Parts: sequence; C-alpha cells; structure tokens
Amino acid sequence: MQDLRERYRPSRLSLLFVGESPPIGGTFFYAGNSNLFNYTQQAFAQAIGTTVGHGRAFLDYFRRVGCYLEDLCVEPVNQLRGAPRRAMHRDGILPLSKRLSTWQDAPHAVLVVGKSVGGSVAVAADAAGWGHVPVFVLPFPAMSHQERYMSELSGILVQAVRASWISGKAT
Repeated sequence: MQDLRERYRPSRLSLLFVGESPPIGGTFFYAGNSNLFNYTQQAFAQAIGTTVGHGRAFLDYFRRVGCYLEDLCVEPVNQLRGAPRRAMHRDGILPLSKRLSTWQDAPHAVLVVGKSVGGSVAVAADAAGWGHVPVFVLPFPAMSHQERYMSELSGILVQAVRASWISGKAT
C-alpha cells in the first residue's frame, strides 16, 4: 500500500488529507476502490465544476493539484474499539509528525477525515512545525455522513480554488 501511496505523492503539497488508517477490508484510497475515494472524487467534481476524472485519472488530478492523503496510523485500526483504538491513535502521533516533517513546505491546510482523530492529527501537525496551518475536521463518509462529508469538503475546496491553493481546472 505504501508504494501505491508514494506513486501519487505530489512534488508540492497544497492540501494534506489525513485519515485514521488504511481500512482492514482490502479497499484503499489510492487503489480507487474505497468509500473515501468515491466521496472525495464526488466532492471535488461538485466544487471544481468540471470533470476531475474517475479512477486513476482522479488520482492523477489529486496529485497534480498538490493533494495527498496520509494516515495517522499506518496499520488498519477500524477493527478495534475503545481504548485499544485510542491507544493506536496516540501511538500514531509521533510517526505521523515525522512523516509530515519530510515535506519541504507545509500545506495551505490539513483536512482530517474522521472526527475521532482530529486532536491527534493536530498534535502531529504542530509537532511537525505546522502549528500555523489551519486544520479542518470532516466527518468520515460512512454511516449517513456521506452528504455532510461531500458538502463540507466541497466548501473547503471552493475556498481553496479562490485562494489559489489548488487549480480550478481539471486538466
């Protein structure tokens, strides 16, 4: 999975998305086969107003405009509940801050996907020297939160285009 993720790492980072972890079920954002991928692509299409592509074409667009998805935890945690899951979140803070520190420049914004990891991601971003970067916490697009995720993400993306953080052109 890490090789696939690295294939889509942009040279310049504009918006960093941070999720909880890769899912245990075999789906993966960068494989183009997860709910997060589908609803993120739809939100981009709504916000940008033109086709941003599907599948690999969307992943290429996502990279081209400086977007990247990282995870707080590198191993799946969605099968865990309660204290063990929260412990994994805490244990993921330092490694995430080290991965964030590998970027030459901080992004314009960090978009956290999943309210349960918002605090941990903010601590990691601060530890990486990104305390000045705004952090937006979005609901994970599942269990009836899909429309809210797309609506909130679309609003942020419209702002990002207006501020020239990302291009409003799909091609």
